[in-house]
Amino acid sequence: MKQTDGVEVYSSNHHSQSAALGGSDNSLSLDSESKPTDTKALTAALIAVLTLLLAAADKAAKAANTGARITTAPGTNLLSISEFLFSPKTLRSVVNPIIADMQAEYFEALAASRRYKAIWVCARGYWSLVKAVGLYSLLRTVAEVWRKVSM
Repeated sequence: MKQTDGVEVYSSNHHSQSAALGGSDNSLSLDSESKPTDTKALTAALIAVLTLLLAAADKAAKAANTGARITTAPGTNLLSISEFLFSPKTLRSVVNPIIADMQAEYFEALAASRRYKAIWVCARGYWSLVKAVGLYSLLRTVAEVWRKVSM
């Protein structure tokens, strides 16, 4: 018999196991010959499982308080602004590939526990987007002027 956090787990030589909340005479038999039909036993087993799950969740919550947090991916807000400012064609051909590459490199750096590289990837990605959109706009303007002058 093992007792963990007020939950007792019984084990016998006949490969049957039962679980009961500490101090209760109700138990759930899980051997192959009998079928659990007692409602009190099922309730006790369910409470035992839920108690273990809550204890595990509490441990995970305490471990998560080490400073880790969930944030949005870099470039998410920039993509929203770009969708407002640029045409769908510009988004498909210029903005989306740059932001997708930046996010992929950012997550690779975080997976390798390289925080400063992740910061550098964000800065480089934002600058690449500014350069690409500026160059794209400049070339498009030059092409429009060329067409009007050529006519």
